[in-house]
Amino acid sequence: MKRTLCLFLALILAVGICFSAPVTITASAADSVSYVDYTWSEESKTLSSETKSVDTYTEITSTTTEMTSGWYVVNGEVTVAERMTATGEVHLILADGAHLTASLGITVNEGNSLYIYGQSSDESTMGKLTATTTNSDAAIGSLKKHHAGTIVINGGNINASASGYGAGIGSGEYRGGYQITINAGVVTAHA
Repeated sequence: MKRTLCLFLALILAVGICFSAPVTITASAADSVSYVDYTWSEESKTLSSETKSVDTYTEITSTTTEMTSGWYVVNGEVTVAERMTATGEVHLILADGAHLTASLGITVNEGNSLYIYGQSSDESTMGKLTATTTNSDAAIGSLKKHHAGTIVINGGNINASASGYGAGIGSGEYRGGYQITINAGVVTAHA
C-alpha cells in the first residue's frame, strides 16, 4: 500500500512539473543576466552602448507562448512549436550560445512592444532567434489585418522569414503602423 501511494504521489508530482506555468527567477547578483543596451542620441547622431543586468526574469522554455510585460531569457536550444505573443512591454535576452526557434513566429500587435537584446557583438557566440510563419502574419510583428507594435533589436542574430503577404519583421498582410528600430546585431528578414 505504501509503495502504491508513493508511486501515485510521484506521478502527480511529475505531471505537475510538466504542466506547470513558467517559473520567474529572482537571481542573486552572482546569477543575474547581463545584456547590452543601446541609446541613440539625436543631438550628436551617435549610438552608445552599455552593459546592464537583470536579476528578475522568466526563462523561455518550449511551452512559453505568452510573454507579458517583463524580462525573459533564452538559454541553450529552445523550440516553441506554437506562435508566441508579446503583450505589454516585453524584454527578451538571447544569451550567448542560445538559440530560440519560434516555429510560428512572434506576435507583437499594436500597443505592445518587444525589445530584443544580446550579450555580446561576437557573431560566433551571440544568441540567435529564428522566427518563421507560413501564413500572412509577420514572422515577428502583427497578425494579418492588425497593426504592429514597437520592435527594437539591440543585439543577437535574428532571422525572420514569412510566407504569404506578411513581413519578416513588421506587419501582417493588409496592415502597417509599426515602429522598428535596429540598433545592433545581425538581422535577416524575408517576406
